[in-house]
Amino acid sequence: MGRFKKYFYLIGIFIVYVLFGACKNNADGGSGVTHTVGDILLEDGSWILQMDVANMTTETLNNKRAVGVYAYEENGKPHCVGLAISDMKLKWAKENTIGYKTRIDALVGTESSGVKDGSGSLTVIKNLGDYTQDNYPAFYWAEQFNANDVLYKGKPTKGEGGGWYIPSIYELKKIYNGRIAINASLQKLNTINNTVCKITSLGNNVYWSSSQVSKDNYDYDVYEIDFNFYSPDITANKDLQQYVLVVHVF
Repeated sequence: MGRFKKYFYLIGIFIVYVLFGACKNNADGGSGVTHTVGDILLEDGSWILQMDVANMTTETLNNKRAVGVYAYEENGKPHCVGLAISDMKLKWAKENTIGYKTRIDALVGTESSGVKDGSGSLTVIKNLGDYTQDNYPAFYWAEQFNANDVLYKGKPTKGEGGGWYIPSIYELKKIYNGRIAINASLQKLNTINNTVCKITSLGNNVYWSSSQVSKDNYDYDVYEIDFNFYSPDITANKDLQQYVLVVHVF
């Protein structure tokens, strides 16, 4: 009987190791840990789990600054929402720019089909040939966003092709679906340090996506989501002004 007790004891240790030891993951996608919407990513690659957010304190953070809040996973990689939104509404593209007048096929997508990954949208816009802050204010704001100067593993988080970007409508819908848990984490982070996390929630704003509408005669339109009252397939003229939030793949 003693032998069986020892056997079950060893099994118990193994289970504890798998369940709790695996939580010591980083954001490199190699741990196989399943994240929960609202998990908070810190600058050294460690995480504050969503279940621990309510009781999080400055001491819990251990002098580590937050970088983003987990929103969803694609291709085995965590995607985090940035800790700020644009201070004002911004145009997607200024009237009469190439991006305004053109149906940008490389950005065509819906909530369920087409281009689902918005991380290449800035490159697509720049390749049009008339990219400036004045011509594409929303994209410029996203490009400059740098998690409030927080470094991730010692390196800046901004920059084209791997930095913060305007999500596709597919990605924006995922963020909308997880907004309650995301907002709870933003609220707590803002309470602890409002210079790192400048917002208490994503609010009830209307946000741009980076997705071009595919319908005929809609060359001037892109998709957006109203976080106050969701309705599918809402589009807006690129020259209108809406808020911008950003996402980063870690």
